[in-house]
Amino acid sequence: MLTWRTFLLTATGLLTGYVAAAQTPATSASAASSTQGMLFWFVVGILGLVLLVVLLASAMITVQLRPHLDPEQDAEPTILHPQSTTAE
Repeated sequence: MLTWRTFLLTATGLLTGYVAAAQTPATSASAASSTQGMLFWFVVGILGLVLLVVLLASAMITVQLRPHLDPEQDAEPTILHPQSTTAE
């Protein structure tokens, strides 16, 4: 919880700073392109982190579900409590 909150506050602060820097009037055309390039790479970095989280989450889910998806295991169900079928 604390790590997640710290991450969200840091990301929000960085995003606010980049947006504020992008909205300030530039003194020259090179400064404007530099700010836009920085904002572009920030967005690309955030998208890369999201992609990494999605890949790791899907890998963890796949690893957890792998034993349940084994076709050999599903072919022969195991009986935990066999019942006797002899007539008395």
